[in-house]
Amino acid sequence: MSSSSRIIQVSGGSEEKVLDSPPPGFWGYWAAGANGIYYVDEPAPKARIRFREFRTHRDSVVKVMSNAARIGSAGMSLSPNGSAMVFVQLDQFNSDLMLVEDFH
Repeated sequence: MSSSSRIIQVSGGSEEKVLDSPPPGFWGYWAAGANGIYYVDEPAPKARIRFREFRTHRDSVVKVMSNAARIGSAGMSLSPNGSAMVFVQLDQFNSDLMLVEDFH
């Protein structure tokens, strides 16, 4: 099964495919703006945030993330005026081994 992001004018008209759905686990890595859609194109070690303009369908790289995108999180959000974006990346992955004394 495949899926895609689509757009339709509020005033009416036919729907139009904007882009393919994000890779599995990265469903939250897109945000709609006034003139296009921001999305992470791949979960690479240094993922790229891209922008696809609705009118021209042209893509451009907005930011190369300094680390990998975090799988399964709601990855990005765009401010209402489009001037700022918040995104989630995996900065550190570790675990700790704990010793519990007098455990019964």
